[in-house]
Amino acid sequence: MRRTVLAFAVATALTFVAVAAAAAPSGTYTTKVPSGQLKGTWTLKFSSGGAYTTSFKGGVIAKGKATVSGSKITFAHETGPGACTKAGRYSFKTSGKTLKLTRISDTCDGRPTVLARTFTKQ
Repeated sequence: MRRTVLAFAVATALTFVAVAAAAAPSGTYTTKVPSGQLKGTWTLKFSSGGAYTTSFKGGVIAKGKATVSGSKITFAHETGPGACTKAGRYSFKTSGKTLKLTRISDTCDGRPTVLARTFTKQ
């Protein structure tokens, strides 16, 4: 009986991890910033291995590595003209073609303005 319960618990945990990993964002998304210096359409592209690129008006603004844990995503290790030196942490939710990012902690100036919104998968 104990082995059956333990096997069920392990199987449940593995299923949860698989579902969480499967829900990680992938592909290319766009969003619009309605006003201010960052006004316009932004592109956020997730590639294999957790790499991401943020682009604006056809130019790369920042590239980095995204790490996903459950429904949380951390953007870090950025390079590019708009790169942030510190990591930014967001919660995320995907539904159909929609990706919604909500800031948990991010001390950068522009990144939360762009990322803390709803994106549409292209």
